Amino acid sequence: MVPEEEDDKRPCPRQVGLPACRSCRVVGVTDGIVSSSCVGNDLLEDDRRQEQDNSRISLALLADWQLLLLSPFPSAAQEKVTVTITSCGRPALLAETIRSFLAANTHPIEEVLVIEDSGNATLCRQLQATYMSNLEAGEEEPSGPPFRILCNKERVGQVVSLDRVTQHVRTDFVFHLEDDWTCDGTGNFIQDSLEILRDNPNCFQVHLRHRKSMTHPVHPQLFLTSRSSIPYRRLVYGWYAGDGLYWHGLSFGPGLRRKSHMLLLSPFESLGSELQAQAAFYSHGLWAAALEEGVMEHTGDSDSKREEWERRD
Repeated sequence: MVPEEEDDKRPCPRQVGLPACRSCRVVGVTDGIVSSSCVGNDLLEDDRRQEQDNSRISLALLADWQLLLLSPFPSAAQEKVTVTITSCGRPALLAETIRSFLAANTHPIEEVLVIEDSGNATLCRQLQATYMSNLEAGEEEPSGPPFRILCNKERVGQVVSLDRVTQHVRTDFVFHLEDDWTCDGTGNFIQDSLEILRDNPNCFQVHLRHRKSMTHPVHPQLFLTSRSSIPYRRLVYGWYAGDGLYWHGLSFGPGLRRKSHMLLLSPFESLGSELQAQAAFYSHGLWAAALEEGVMEHTGDSDSKREEWERRD
């Protein structure tokens, strides 16, 4: 892995919403990458404590990681992965999300779990008929991974839905999708993400969104995985989101995660919105990475239910 960057090459703390160093002069963001003319390394003590907190792994996560080290790893290509998808009354977008993902992905999928949060029983039966009977005519085996459709009797919001669907996952790794994303990249993104997570036990997720449409900035330092030199970057933490709240780069957008991380704060009912939930995960020393080459594009902006969905959380 590429060594950690030196203090005088770090993104300016003022740009990431933290106390600025005394030598900070000019800051900026180019193509989503933070840059600055900060030439000093005399960060304020509060900033040093923030960085120490960010690198801390909770005892529970460390114990999980030590247990994993006691048993041999399967290769990334052999690692079992479950796909989870949160959806809410948008069957056409859901269908395109599933189609594009299955067309692009090359990694074996143990199961696809879709949780429908519309509370519409008719729609739920339609989804079950469509995806849980995914047998091609004349074939004895399914043409793709098996599906399970879970249905909320009433709308509970994205955060609670994600918690519920994760409870049904039977693999160590979870690839989560929302119902309004299109996959248009190469097929090794899950295997590449597995390498990043294995190198970094406190990495919560690997983002797959194309950099050109990613609004959250990334650090200028480019890292490489230890096995196959997969390039990735870390997302900036402490990015001011307004109203006294900060984004730390963690989200429920498309990407690979560990099930143990997802269940760390379960049940999610008390976490509130996605913004509040990611702050809670960040408080446990978790951070986010992004593949240098994204493979996902958000398609649901014109039909987005996020604001309405989060008000129900």
